Amino acid sequence: MLYFYSKKNLNIYKVGVFKSVMIFILFGLVIGTPSYFVGKYLGKWDVYDDYTESEKLILIRDADEFNKEKLIQMLKELNVKYPT
Repeated sequence: MLYFYSKKNLNIYKVGVFKSVMIFILFGLVIGTPSYFVGKYLGKWDVYDDYTESEKLILIRDADEFNKEKLIQMLKELNVKYPT
């Protein structure tokens, strides 16, 4: 339930369940819709669209810090029986 304060009557009155739900849905739409469009059109979604496929693969490979030596070291730290 929602309660509102009336400045005219100096009373607190409650709002029905249906009206409360409608207020929350309207509030969500008013906040959510502009947020969605700002994120979609002003956000950085298409940063990698200008790169070719080979350039994208190079960026992914350079950013990936996982390699065989690190895997072997991690397995040794975990006391795996045959890490090599």
